[in-house]
Amino acid sequence: MSLGSPGEICVRGPQVMRGYWNRPDETALVMLPEGWLRTGDIGHMDERGYVFIEDRKKDMIIVSGFKVYPNEIEDVVAHCPGVLEVAAVAQPDEHSGEVVAAIEEAKLARVVTPGAMPQAAIDECLRLAGATREQVDCVAIASVR
Repeated sequence: MSLGSPGEICVRGPQVMRGYWNRPDETALVMLPEGWLRTGDIGHMDERGYVFIEDRKKDMIIVSGFKVYPNEIEDVVAHCPGVLEVAAVAQPDEHSGEVVAAIEEAKLARVVTPGAMPQAAIDECLRLAGATREQVDCVAIASVR
């Protein structure tokens, strides 16, 4: 692959896992020969060797049968006051299969609770998911600093 071309990011080194514990089938899906781990992230490398993450290979979260795209949730949360960066990820859930967890970094150190997210942003996230509040078990917001 040429510099600047997007592709799946693979890593290897002493800090990279050798596989999933007692899960050879799952290990075979992510490990390549010679210890390379397929991260599931799509990115490119510039001429200086810097790697830029652009997207995710698995770019969908299934919540109670509804397809939720993390980038749409991230776009909504990113426009909330005080948010510096955000990532939406899937969290396993026994009732819904998966739920969306939005992890944001605040511009100022603060504690963020689900109630602190503007209702308009929650409503927009639900609209994008094609769901009502009753169909979604939770919208989790965590602040990292």
